[in-house]
Amino acid sequence: MAGVRARDVAARAKVSVGSVSNFFNRPELVSEENRERIREAIIELDYVPNDSARQLRGGHPRTIAYLTFEIDSPFAAAVTEGADMRAAELGYTLITASSRGDRVREAEYLDFFERRRISGILVSPLGDVQAQLEEIQRRGTAVTAIDHEMPGANFPVVGVDDEHGGELAARHLAEQGYRRIVFVGADDRVDIVRRRVLGARRGAGGVAFEIESVAERTVGGGREFMLARAGQVHEKTAFLAVNDLVALGMLQILQRDGSAPDNAVVGFDDLDILHDVVSLSSIRRPSHELGRIAVDAIDRAIRGDEVPGQQWLAPELVVRESSSRALR
Repeated sequence: MAGVRARDVAARAKVSVGSVSNFFNRPELVSEENRERIREAIIELDYVPNDSARQLRGGHPRTIAYLTFEIDSPFAAAVTEGADMRAAELGYTLITASSRGDRVREAEYLDFFERRRISGILVSPLGDVQAQLEEIQRRGTAVTAIDHEMPGANFPVVGVDDEHGGELAARHLAEQGYRRIVFVGADDRVDIVRRRVLGARRGAGGVAFEIESVAERTVGGGREFMLARAGQVHEKTAFLAVNDLVALGMLQILQRDGSAPDNAVVGFDDLDILHDVVSLSSIRRPSHELGRIAVDAIDRAIRGDEVPGQQWLAPELVVRESSSRALR
């Protein structure tokens, strides 16, 4: 609707003009009820913020947004770095944001990026945003999902085959002779974690397989988990951690208690920053490549070229002392 202004949205939503401004710039300051009312008014009036309109008059802004649910993880940082490097090579500016695991915030950020007429949107989602992404693409903004299964999506999806990664890790631990495998850090809300558990269960074969959660997917979370199991860790138990940080925290406690030689720990991500600290077995995930491929998919869509469908990169098991009896 031509000529729609922020005050029109405010009037329709029955909020202040300042609340409309905060919806786009500082959404955490707007109540959930008012956010929903503003969102409905924006859609009904087809409102585009003024700065976006100026960008449209001057052509595409050549900006790509990357939204992730866990921006403080080392793997997300590596994906961001790969995406940023590729974006710069192609002449784009990359901006990043985090939903911090909040599905409402996630949907609002996607709305925000579209209204700002960002050239393309990369998203590592927590919630089910497939329908929203398809609508965004239908209205003309290029989108690509990262590390989240979206069957039948009509936009690019790139990720790592974490189900296969979980299978590789669990099979390795079973072949080392461990009689019990415990997956630490399970979380059904997170697609990549769900797939790792699924693959690990298959890879464990006939070995006893257990699933445990952690308070946080951090080194501290791994330590806390292992401390809570003091005196309950039996010989020939293998632990498959949701990521390298949790694995490091667990291994620290096992080493402190002298149990490390009798047990095993494998992580996910194979973080470079840990190589000089501990000899940790891990599933290597091509993080930089993932970011670069995702930006390439956005660029092809923007240029009107044929875009790829779903691309799942192969993980690799890297065996070190933490899980190999032969290397100890």
